Amino acid sequence: MNEALNREVATAIQGSTETERIGQIISTIIARIGNPTVEIRDGSGVLASHTWPSSLSADDTGFRLPATTPSGTNTGIDPATVGLTATVRSASGIYVLSTSSVGDAQTDDVVIPEAFANGETVPFAVVGLIEPVSNLGAAPTPAPPPAPTPTLNTVDTIISDMTGNNDLTILGVVDNQGNPFRWQLNPTPAQIGHGARARGSAAPQWWLNSGDVPAEFKDDDLWNAFTQWFVLFEGQGNSSDNVRIEARNCYAYYLSKATGNWVKIDETAQATAYRVTKNALQWAGTLSSEDLVQVTDGPTSVRVRPSQAYITHGEWDPRDVPEDPIRASIAAFADDIDAIFVTLEARMVKHDSNISGSLASTAIWGLQSGADYWPELDTQIEVLGANAGVGLSRTKRILETWQPFNFCTIEGPRIDGTAIPTDLYITQQQLRDNPPPLDGS
Repeated sequence: MNEALNREVATAIQGSTETERIGQIISTIIARIGNPTVEIRDGSGVLASHTWPSSLSADDTGFRLPATTPSGTNTGIDPATVGLTATVRSASGIYVLSTSSVGDAQTDDVVIPEAFANGETVPFAVVGLIEPVSNLGAAPTPAPPPAPTPTLNTVDTIISDMTGNNDLTILGVVDNQGNPFRWQLNPTPAQIGHGARARGSAAPQWWLNSGDVPAEFKDDDLWNAFTQWFVLFEGQGNSSDNVRIEARNCYAYYLSKATGNWVKIDETAQATAYRVTKNALQWAGTLSSEDLVQVTDGPTSVRVRPSQAYITHGEWDPRDVPEDPIRASIAAFADDIDAIFVTLEARMVKHDSNISGSLASTAIWGLQSGADYWPELDTQIEVLGANAGVGLSRTKRILETWQPFNFCTIEGPRIDGTAIPTDLYITQQQLRDNPPPLDGS
């Protein structure tokens, strides 16, 4: 415990010949540790508990304790016979002010006036040196801190998300020629685009050949911005119109070539989402306030419905204010990237909890995870023409329990990027030997 605090309190009461008021002692504690909780106990348990300063007051007349307790008023206490313990709890520890028989008015007594037993609000006086609770067995033991939330993610899950098949047949999405995209089809639907090379010259050949992309973006210049994204796809057989998808814990990391360490690019508990067309996946508008719900320190909730003309595209939302760019700057380390890892957790819940029936038997939705580089923080897609992306994962079915959805530039997915392959990804064994943080640390 804090010996310096003990000495400070001892100094504060040294030399006094009068009974010291508990308020004077607690005032010394507050100056150091702030807002403690005070408990008055006997052998049967807590008789009164109040948090300073909302329920307690101390002035030159002493410390005043309200007469109410968790079970009512403080009636039935015999101040002549009951041994009490006055305990101060705070974030830094638990201190016992004094413990003794009330009826024995010696130097270190707790003095409880008889009016306290009758349920009145009265001065409560204490003398003596504060001692750590560890030195006195009568004080309550503090509750242990809550156990940390178990990590849902594993390296095997990351590899599965990047090498397995899609869990569902994606409905209605086609490219400009009316054909399904290759990532809609099994096997190996996950793909690596730019991969670990944040340069236009590393993009897939279809992008380099595209007349919609200005030549200035196809050179070997480094790109300076990054975003993490996910897409929600309706699967064949879906029939539920009572589904919301919740997303949380969006994290992005890069593996440093220089140090061999995984470094967090950015993180957020929040995501945002918007509509894109099923034909070639073009922006199609914002979601309503009912369809997109973002809450502080909680998951983002997105309403999804069957047989719509659009799909829902999500992005992490690390902005402090809405005016900030939704992308993260990577200008300081764009040439130091050896691998990219992004992850989030998602689940499905009922939009209307009063409607009976199981979502598991009627709702078929999948999530694809990925990331993009951008030339600059403010480069618009209309100017860039198209974005080939860092890459994307397979589409994994969303369940009613939280599970991770990962994208990582590892060996195993289809390689679309045109750089030297080992510049685009790391091997699965390298990932196992040096895994990224799996819990957002």
